[in-house]
Amino acid sequence: MTAKKEIIQKITTTDLIIKEFQEKYKAIAESQEFSAIGIENRLQAIRNEYQEKYSVAVGSILTALDTALTQLEKSWKKSTIGNLDNAGYQAGLQTALLMLKSPEIALEDAQNLVSHYVDDYSAIGAIRGVLSGREDETAQSILNSLPRDNRQRNRELLNKFKVSLESSQNNNIEHLSEFQFFGWLQFMEHFEDDLTLEVDW
Repeated sequence: MTAKKEIIQKITTTDLIIKEFQEKYKAIAESQEFSAIGIENRLQAIRNEYQEKYSVAVGSILTALDTALTQLEKSWKKSTIGNLDNAGYQAGLQTALLMLKSPEIALEDAQNLVSHYVDDYSAIGAIRGVLSGREDETAQSILNSLPRDNRQRNRELLNKFKVSLESSQNNNIEHLSEFQFFGWLQFMEHFEDDLTLEVDW
């Protein structure tokens, strides 16, 4: 299961816990079978039980998010330094950079060269550096199509989400609403399966 799917599944499970709590709470609160004290005792027992379930469920989201963030950082590091020891890759990159320096290169050829390095942030940075010195239409077209390095924004957004989860972990279960979980689910839709940020967000 991908990191995104796992987190979405855990958010959905947490939402179900809240719905179950609300149903049981309402049934007890509206019950005619118990005295006022009996109702309050049962309501308190339900609050305590589901407050704990909610806290554990949010904790499991946090654990999945921490694991995904660790994996994401490893993948970024591998992307950055993983090909440094590969002489063939480095030679190919140097050849591509030399070719991209030439204003005579056709747009399609330039796009094909760049597409090979699209997941390598270091290579894309070098390509951007080479093309930024050119003012022709081909260079500008390629520059506009290069993926942005949004790793820092990715980190910031996921860490803000983590802070939001941590701060809600001990919220009073009676004051939670479906909108909170809907917001969390909507937030997750802006990420790819490995939690890399969608390019245009």
